Amino acid sequence: MKPRLGCCNKLQKFSVWIINFVLFVVGLAQIAAGAWAWKSNASDWTGTSIPKACIGMGLILLFISFLGCCGAWKENRPLLWFYALLVFVLVLGQVGALSVAAVSKDYTMRFMEEVWDHTDETTREEIEKTYKCCSFMGTTNGTDTTPADHSEYLTCSEAHKDDGWGNPIQSCYATAHKEVEKNLKTVLIAIAIVGGVQIVILFMTMCLISGISMKKGAKKEQRKNEYEVLGNDGGHYPNI
Repeated sequence: MKPRLGCCNKLQKFSVWIINFVLFVVGLAQIAAGAWAWKSNASDWTGTSIPKACIGMGLILLFISFLGCCGAWKENRPLLWFYALLVFVLVLGQVGALSVAAVSKDYTMRFMEEVWDHTDETTREEIEKTYKCCSFMGTTNGTDTTPADHSEYLTCSEAHKDDGWGNPIQSCYATAHKEVEKNLKTVLIAIAIVGGVQIVILFMTMCLISGISMKKGAKKEQRKNEYEVLGNDGGHYPNI
C-alpha cells in the first residue's frame, strides 16, 4: 500500500494552500492600502516611506504566498523550508513595526512633529495651504508651543487672515492629526492581520513538513522491504 499523508496532514496541506491563496489576495489589499495612503493628502505628513514600505511588504507577501501554494501542493520540503524561513523573517519585521507604534501613546503627535521639523519651508507652506492651517501647534496666545512655532503662527495667520481659513486659524496638527492617525492605523491594522495569519500558517507549515518527512520515510522503508522480499538484501535501493 502506497504511503500517504494522514488526515491531519492532508488538512494541513490544503489549509496551507488555501491560507496562502488568501494571503495572496491580502497582499494585493496591502498594496492597495499603501497606494491609498501614498496618494492621500496626509502623505505630506507621513511622507512616502511608510506607504512605500507597505507596498513593498505587499509585494513580498505575494511572492511568499506563491511559494507556499506551490510547496504545499507539490509536497516539496525544500520549497516549504525556504517559505517558512521567509515567513519567519517577515513576521519578525512586522512585530517590530507594530511594537514601536503600540507602546507609544503619543506616536502620531511625535511622528508628525518629527516630520514637520525636517521639512523645508516650501513643503510647510504647501501643507498649510492644503489644510488651511498655520504652524505646527501654534495658538493665538502662544500657550503649549515653542516661541519659534508661535512666531510662525502669528506670521502665517496675519498673511492669511482674509483667505477664509477660519477665525482663529487652527494649527496644522489640530487640523490634520485625525487624518494622519487614520492612515497610520489603516496601515498598521493591515500589517497586524497579515502577521497574525502568518504566525498560524508558519506553525501549520512546520507540521506539514514533518508529515511529508514521515511519508517519505515510510515510502523509503516500504521500498527497502520490497527489495528484501525479492531477495535483494544487499541494502541498495533507489533513493526517494
